Amino acid sequence: MEPSIWKFAMLTLLPLICVQQGRVPTHKLRTWLALFAASIAAHVVTPAVGHVPLLWYIVIDTAAAWIVLARPAGIAQKLIGLLFAAMVLFHVGVLMRGAEHANGIYYAFQMSAGWAQFLVLAGWSGNDVGRSVWRRLGGGVHSAAGQADIGTRR
Repeated sequence: MEPSIWKFAMLTLLPLICVQQGRVPTHKLRTWLALFAASIAAHVVTPAVGHVPLLWYIVIDTAAAWIVLARPAGIAQKLIGLLFAAMVLFHVGVLMRGAEHANGIYYAFQMSAGWAQFLVLAGWSGNDVGRSVWRRLGGGVHSAAGQADIGTRR
């Protein structure tokens, strides 16, 4: 199994996910693990040559979506789960037409959906880290008097 840029990108997200206000957000880590495990599993079942194991891809993506959407599921998790559902529908469509129809459009969609999932997770993690830094720098603390002053200035 050769390493891919996507896997390296996912590994770079891990510190952003794990370092947030001194705690590990299990829902975010669960989402990261589901995405990464689905990628590894897809590479394990993909033969070097021969047929495309569409049934295995359907099982892998359905299981990953189920893990991501387990409660509590926020907006980012729902988007990632929706992308997994779209990937499954694409697998089913190609399976119905025949695996020999797994062409460039199929692979481009699967790759684009994977990168979209990465971007959603990166945005979610970056937003949380940004808010934590903002709070630490004192940007999240306002006095009632300060808020009143801002509202009365012209």
